[in-house]
Amino acid sequence: IYLKCNPPDEVHRKGIDLLFSDPAIRSFSEQKVTRLFLSKLDTYTMFPDMAIPTVEVGTLTPENLEKGIRNLRALIEKHPHKGDFANEFILKDNFGSSGINVFKIKPESSFEEIAQKAEQENEINADVWYVLQPLVECEHGFVIGPYFGMIDVRLWTINDNGQKRRISNQYPSRRF
Repeated sequence: IYLKCNPPDEVHRKGIDLLFSDPAIRSFSEQKVTRLFLSKLDTYTMFPDMAIPTVEVGTLTPENLEKGIRNLRALIEKHPHKGDFANEFILKDNFGSSGINVFKIKPESSFEEIAQKAEQENEINADVWYVLQPLVECEHGFVIGPYFGMIDVRLWTINDNGQKRRISNQYPSRRF
């Protein structure tokens, strides 16, 4: 199991201690893996055959968003499972989490609507670097503890003998 962050309180710490009390469950933390998986774009760049198509938008401008939509449509068109994707997109902070700075873009959405929502949410941090991903066609979403609905889930595996896939320094660095 890869731990992205430290538990926020004693209750969570005890839960993690209990989980790792089983010798079959091992933790790994590695700086290269952390850096790679903090960026949704770098995750896709490193694992394009396993990750959801992701393109860079960068700062939110009409030109950047239009280019991102064009590039994402081209990726989706070549994707072996393109039928899994809805005709909507998700614009999100490349380095974000917890649903902050995440916006659904419908075909009829105007740039002004999207920019207004982003501006309202971004009052504290105006320096957001966006990526665009297709919305996965999903009838009910996921249930994870008390959370349900459309939840972004990233899963990584370790091969049968417990060795991680080697992560080289060759993946692109974006705003680290």
